[in-house]
Amino acid sequence: RVGEKVGDEIFQRAMALQQLQNETEAREADAEYTIAVGERRAAYHALEGKSAVEGYKPFINDVRRIQQDFGSRLSNPMAKRIFDRESRSMMSRTIFNGAGHAASQNRRWAEGASRARVDTSINDTLNDPSPNALGAGRRAIDQESHNLAGINGWDEAQREKYVREENSRMLLTHVRGLSRSEPFKAKEFLEANRGQFDDRDIDRAEQIVRTNLYQTGSRRISDEVNAQPVEGG
Repeated sequence: RVGEKVGDEIFQRAMALQQLQNETEAREADAEYTIAVGERRAAYHALEGKSAVEGYKPFINDVRRIQQDFGSRLSNPMAKRIFDRESRSMMSRTIFNGAGHAASQNRRWAEGASRARVDTSINDTLNDPSPNALGAGRRAIDQESHNLAGINGWDEAQREKYVREENSRMLLTHVRGLSRSEPFKAKEFLEANRGQFDDRDIDRAEQIVRTNLYQTGSRRISDEVNAQPVEGG
């Protein structure tokens, strides 16, 4: 009986020692896994816009692969089970936080696309100061204002404010483009649409028109002087 008791104690101590080794091995692997997955998380969260949206699935796959790689290095199934139990919590939090980043960057991507379309339409009125380009710009601003309102949670007053500001910016660009070739027509357009400009944009538009009218007048005077015959020539 004494021998059996001693044998049981030795067995129990051996089992306890093995359990301790398993737990230590699993904790060390979990610590290394936390560092590795943290580096991958930082790299993913550095992505913005479209890159973050498209990179979300590869990010998930990498987080899972890293967890599996560390688990496969453990010396026995018991240590692996302990590691899996501890590491899965970190893996779940990492993937969940990644989903939040992907969602926010998806909104940012969509917002950027809408604003880019508006910018393109406004710039078109610089190189093509025609009524058609101006009408296309107004339609683009109105359409994208609804998209931006949905993305940013704007109410109707905020959306209308955005439309007014962007239309004013477009009119300023239109005046700038028109003044290059037809400064007198640009002045007429400015006076006819004065009420649609913001205070800041109307000041800029007036300065542009004055400058181009002055340059046009100076060129005319210069041309008239140069056209006169030289005495004794």
